[in-house]
Order: sequence, then structure tokens, then C-alpha cells
Amino acid sequence: MLYLDIESTEPVKLVGARSPVAKSAKLVVVDPPGSHSPQQVVREIAIPANQPKRLAYLGSHVRLVDIARDVVPGMRVPIELDFVDANGTRRTLATEADVRGVAVPPPATADAGTPPKQR
Repeated sequence: MLYLDIESTEPVKLVGARSPVAKSAKLVVVDPPGSHSPQQVVREIAIPANQPKRLAYLGSHVRLVDIARDVVPGMRVPIELDFVDANGTRRTLATEADVRGVAVPPPATADAGTPPKQR
């Protein structure tokens, strides 16, 4: 998940993102922001003119999917963000993100409903 503060002097739409550390990235809207709010993958996120737009934990965000290489806290990873303005002009912004934490999914088990065997 990427946390971003985006500011623009004109209204634009965030329409894509990518990083070499992930196989893909998704734009996710959480409305209203909160831990139990529904999340929806969308094609674009509107960025208003002259008004900061925060993409962050418990709110709308960019989700990196299928991390393809090891990342550790403190590492900086390259990110490219794609924007489209009102005229349809596409712009790409290259930046870096600091890795602050890594969530590792629990290992898959053959039968998740069966308790582990006692030794």
C-alpha cells in the first residue's frame, strides 16, 4: 500500500501506478475512510486543483500487488504514477517510496479448518 500526498495546480485523475518491485498496482477507493469501510478497485482517482489529496492507510490508496522481490523497512522503491488532465494529456511522475513496514501473509495450510497436530 502506498501512502501519498498529491497536489496539482489543475484538476487531474490518477489513472495508474507501477513499480518494479510489484507485478501490478491497483487504485483503491475507501469511502468513507475507516477500518471497516468497503474498498473498491477503480480505474481512476480524481485529484482536485489546489487541494492536497491524501492516499493513506484506512483510506483510498495505491495497492502494490504480487511483490516480486524482497523489500525491507528503510528501503526506497521506485514508483511511477500516471495522470490524465482535462484535455486527455497523459503525464507520468517518477518518484520513490520509503518502505516502512512489510506485512507477510500467514503460510497456507492444506486444510485451514483442521487444527495443527500436537507433538
